[in-house]
Amino acid sequence: MSAPIHPLDRTAWLYTRGDASVAMTIEEHGEAVTLVIRGPGQSAATHEFETAAELASFLREREIRLMDDGFHLQAVVERRRSADAAEGPEPSADRRRR
Repeated sequence: MSAPIHPLDRTAWLYTRGDASVAMTIEEHGEAVTLVIRGPGQSAATHEFETAAELASFLREREIRLMDDGFHLQAVVERRRSADAAEGPEPSADRRRR
């Protein structure tokens, strides 16, 4: 069983519903973190958190609200850990062996 993913291991999310989209991005500032939300449409908001626990709670609530509103998670950007970076990029699933 794998360990749960910490909120700061993920740095961006894209939710879509038809032509509408909502992008959320985490920006770190020392111990504090900022969540920038763009969309749907021209709307934008910035939320600052002092702890990862506060951020995680807010993200859970926001995700539930987006899904209740008909949005679907389309993409997640995850932070690469230094051990992963040393291994090099993962091979593409579409790559064929000859």
